[in-house]
Amino acid sequence: MICPRCKRNVNLMNSYGESQLYRSHHRLCMGCWHAEADEIDRRGSNNLPETLASYGPPNDFEDGPDDY
Repeated sequence: MICPRCKRNVNLMNSYGESQLYRSHHRLCMGCWHAEADEIDRRGSNNLPETLASYGPPNDFEDGPDDY
């Protein structure tokens, strides 16, 4: 799979973090998960629509498509 934040091919099935952005349904590689947490801390909010838009389509399908 491709990490939506860094856009690199990674094995998100084994080691990933769930995005903490508001309304996000994305799995991030662990490096990007930490970078996202730092960005949320710096901005003081997890409502970052520009960052979320840069991630593209959701890649967390465990909840099912009807949940989006």
